[in-house]
Amino acid sequence: MKRMKKFLLPAAAALLILSGCNRNGMQQQQQKIDSLQQVIHMFKSSQDSLQEALTGGAAHNTAESWSYSRFEQYGIPDPEAYIDSSLRSQPQQIPLKAVLGGTMQFYKIQLINDRWIYAEYEDGHISGSAIFQYSFNQDGSPQFKNVLQYAPYK
Repeated sequence: MKRMKKFLLPAAAALLILSGCNRNGMQQQQQKIDSLQQVIHMFKSSQDSLQEALTGGAAHNTAESWSYSRFEQYGIPDPEAYIDSSLRSQPQQIPLKAVLGGTMQFYKIQLINDRWIYAEYEDGHISGSAIFQYSFNQDGSPQFKNVLQYAPYK
C-alpha cells in the first residue's frame, strides 16, 4: 500500500501539471484559429468586393459611376489622375524584378472603382499585370496593396 501511495502521489501531480500545460496549449491553439479565421474573413470580404466590382453587381462598378466623395474630402479634383500618378511614383509596388538591365514601370493603370485598380507593368523584356486594392491614409495619401498578380509575359 505504501508503494502504491508513493507511486500515485507523483503520478497525480504529474497529471495535474500536464493537464494545466495542455490547457494553455489548447488556449494558444484556439487563439491561432481565431486569428486565422479573421484573416480568412478579411480575404473573403475583399474577394467578394472585387468580384462584385468586376461582374457589374455593384451600383458603383466603374470610374464614371462611383462616388468621388472619398477624394473630395481630401481635396483631390481628378481622382483618376491622382491615383495614376501616385501608383506610378511607387514602382516598388511592382511584384516583378526587372531583367537584363531593364527598369520596371507601370504603363497602364485603370481604376476599377473606389477600392480597386488594374495595372500593367513592364521593363522592356518582361511584363505583367496586377490588381491592387487602395485606401487612404489619414493625410489623404493613397496606400496600395497587391492582391492579385498574373505571371510575367515575355
